[in-house]
Amino acid sequence: MSGKPKAGISYAGWNTDIFENDTKIDELIDAQGWIGFSIYFYLCQRAYASDGYFYRWSYANAATTARRMGGGIRAETIKAVVATCLQIGLFERSLFDRVGVLTSKGIQRRYMEAIQKRSYKRVDHNIWLLNVEESKGLDVCTLNGDSLPEDGDSLPEDAPKSKSNKSKLYQSKSKETTPYAGGADDLFPKREIEEAYEEWLNMLRDKGAEPPAGDTLDAVLEYARSAAIPATVASVLRLYTSRGQMNIGFLSAKRR
Repeated sequence: MSGKPKAGISYAGWNTDIFENDTKIDELIDAQGWIGFSIYFYLCQRAYASDGYFYRWSYANAATTARRMGGGIRAETIKAVVATCLQIGLFERSLFDRVGVLTSKGIQRRYMEAIQKRSYKRVDHNIWLLNVEESKGLDVCTLNGDSLPEDGDSLPEDAPKSKSNKSKLYQSKSKETTPYAGGADDLFPKREIEEAYEEWLNMLRDKGAEPPAGDTLDAVLEYARSAAIPATVASVLRLYTSRGQMNIGFLSAKRR
């Protein structure tokens, strides 16, 4: 079957001693109670089920999350728990602030364990947190689908930069690791990208502005079809919306 392979995973293991030896979990439960842990667990599971190693989320999604969880949980509680998780390091704050995703090294390690038998192992460099040694067999790419340069300059900060280590990370290109190039429209997140674009467009119009020439939905969709992880485009659009950004940065960069 052609198209983009499955991104999420069907199963993720959790350590059985999570309540004895994980001080961050202790901090979360101390600050937010067992409701806090259930919210954290739910968001992790959403990450595994959707993109596998991250979950596109913003505080604007808190009411939707509360409604899906049910049980009388309020949006304000969701926001408070996420804020706590970001503060204590259960979710990576820098990525949440920069690209609007919830993830952590722990989430990504569980993802790595779950995809060992997959032939398609491509992750987005802008979101991936693990170093070279923990990323053996992966094709770590930028958003537009290009593999990282082998000079080591773009590797994670704590990644060893020796030639031997780099060779373990960068795999030869195969048909499984080419960017998504259309086909199997049910696998392409068109509606999600359209919704994110519409949110950005509405933000502009609320400010009395119109999109710059070239920042069209068609251009965004064309860009997404060449991306390693098309759904990440929607996440970036939502980040622009939350920041009040008046242009679509990745299209502007492409036109330069």
